[in-house]
Formats: sequence, C-alpha cells, structure tokens
Amino acid sequence: MGKLETFRRPSVENFQRRLTQHERQEAMFKVATLLKVDGILFISLRHGPIPANRRMFQVSAKETVQLAEREGLTNTLNVEVQSTQLINRQVGVTWSWHAFSKSET
Repeated sequence: MGKLETFRRPSVENFQRRLTQHERQEAMFKVATLLKVDGILFISLRHGPIPANRRMFQVSAKETVQLAEREGLTNTLNVEVQSTQLINRQVGVTWSWHAFSKSET
C-alpha cells in the first residue's frame, strides 16, 4: 500500500453532527492521522435545533475537544458565534469554531 497523503491545514465543517458517537471517534482518529506535524485542524460545529427530516446528532464543543485531545491534538482556539442566517438565529442556532494543532510526540 502506498503512503497516505497528509495535510497541513484541513478544515472540516459540521461533519460531526452527521455521525454517531462511535463514528465521530473513528473520524477524529483518521483526521488526526492525516494531519501533518505542526499542522492545524479547523472544525466548525453547528449547535441548536436539528432540521426536520435530517439525520443529525447533537455534538458539544466539549466532546469534540476531548476526542481531539485523545488523539494527541492540542486545542488552540474555541470561538462561539451566532448564525449568519436570520432564520437560524431566530430558532437559536449558533456555531463554534475550533482549532487543534499537532506536535511531534
């Protein structure tokens, strides 16, 4: 099998809400493996009501940070913001943005 390509600055938007808890653990392991040493992983999470007819799960920022740290990543940024869409703000949707770095161990 060939060498896996790694990434320096991957950005992942809201993917975790579409995964079960077990799938989120597996996904974080895979993303951390693909992150280059000295790379930074950016993750945004949507918080609030789940739209009708969508398979989504509630995912907290705390869970995301814990999963990343379990894989050896260091949490370097946590920012919470309101949704840019008026209809989402009206129903209480917020977003959190997170960054994680990978250092040599």
